[in-house]
Amino acid sequence: MGAKLSAPKVDGYADSSTSMRKRYPPPTKIAHHTYLFFVTPLTYEPWANEARDDDGLLGFVIGEHGFKFVNCRDLNEEFVHYPMSCIESWAATGKIFRFKYRDTHHEDQVKFMQLTTPWTPALMETLGELVENSMSKRRAQQMREEDFKELLAELDGIEDAQRGPRVVQFANSHWMTASQGVEALRRIPSATHMEDRVKAAAAMHGKLLTAEGFEQITAEFPPGSEEREQLIGLVTQAIPKPAIRKSRLSQSQSASWRTPEHPALGRRSERASTDSTRSSVTFDMKEEIIPSSLASNN
Repeated sequence: MGAKLSAPKVDGYADSSTSMRKRYPPPTKIAHHTYLFFVTPLTYEPWANEARDDDGLLGFVIGEHGFKFVNCRDLNEEFVHYPMSCIESWAATGKIFRFKYRDTHHEDQVKFMQLTTPWTPALMETLGELVENSMSKRRAQQMREEDFKELLAELDGIEDAQRGPRVVQFANSHWMTASQGVEALRRIPSATHMEDRVKAAAAMHGKLLTAEGFEQITAEFPPGSEEREQLIGLVTQAIPKPAIRKSRLSQSQSASWRTPEHPALGRRSERASTDSTRSSVTFDMKEEIIPSSLASNN
């Protein structure tokens, strides 16, 4: 049996119609860095129609894990999960929220999912804070510049065959800037140890402070080259795929409803209506993505 839901009566934003605010309960914090929004998915996919409640709503859970559509009356019942590592961007216009994701089930196609809710300002603000929290964690695990210089000196002093595994070890244990990744990668000779370079580059995916930085890593391999294709293949295999399934959220995420605790909630918005603004942010909260084929080389 799912927890009996009792939606808090909080009106934090004035830019939605009264009828729409009444239909869509306010967002709720359900666990640490995990929030529940009530939405209507704008899709014809079967799960979206079968899963809606009597008001046509689904639960939309956001957190560092990614996005999940869940049963409004039983938060343990999950219908679709989009891992954060497969989501590329998001944007909001008015009461419409849209995100772009890479569907690795279908030849790595880029697709879009749209939903509607009057709580898009709170949704965007919450996502912004989740991004900042994730970035703070990454920066705390980044190798200090003086330590990185020592790593480069170490790489310069060891045998060529040892450099690739050492760079993989570095990537597995630290976050890094794209420039640090490139410098470490260039210590691996391309003429004699290209396979090691490919493995090291793949290990860096998901460990860069900004996702866009991986373009600098791939630029180290000539366009159209076999090595570049191998790198793309390793990275694509490692990215979790969107899942349409019924599974169970962890117990920590299935807590009973509480009054909203997020700072974006419970106060009147001072900004303009999202009907007249457009905001977007690049997804950059990827979990560590290390291909299993590389793990044995650590």
